[in-house]
Amino acid sequence: MERRKPTPATAEQRDAQRRVVAIVRANSVLNRGGMALWRPDNDDDYGSADADAVTADLELLGVRSEMAVRYMPPRSYERSLRKGREVRVSWPELATLVHWMPSLSERLEQITEDAPKVFEFFYWEPRPEGMALCTGVFAAQWRWWTEKQARRMGLMCADCGADLREPGRHAYRLLGEDGRYRFHCGDCCNQGLDVLEALSQ
Repeated sequence: MERRKPTPATAEQRDAQRRVVAIVRANSVLNRGGMALWRPDNDDDYGSADADAVTADLELLGVRSEMAVRYMPPRSYERSLRKGREVRVSWPELATLVHWMPSLSERLEQITEDAPKVFEFFYWEPRPEGMALCTGVFAAQWRWWTEKQARRMGLMCADCGADLREPGRHAYRLLGEDGRYRFHCGDCCNQGLDVLEALSQ
């Protein structure tokens, strides 16, 4: 059977390729689950390509993606968290992206088999109906934030200050007397059982 010649890329695809390659090189997180690209809402420091534009470019290149609202730590001169949207490409879809960005294959080969497969920060929250496993709204970079950034995002135990990102440590989101939710480690809050018992009553 005669092999078909690959269809030449259009001018629009070449433009999309240049934009996507630049963003992936500058602002991407990779693991065994795929790739995540965080884009802020209304922030000129990140350029003009917002999450919608990135998604449109990926679609033009035949790469399927999903989008989720996620937050990043504030910068030194900011008080509020930075809201944005994260474009995520699953691991199987990265093969299509490699077609447009061959250098990406080197980064993928460096990811070990036992590397994380999810981007989310999971935590437990006691509710009247039982203990619920919930997903945080942190950008995929949460694993590599500095201690100061993690503290500003509430990822340190509100009681003992332990880093809740450490492997094997569980986080519990509890409502304080001041009406605010904070994360606690299991040692400090008895794995949330006391709160759960109070709610169940």
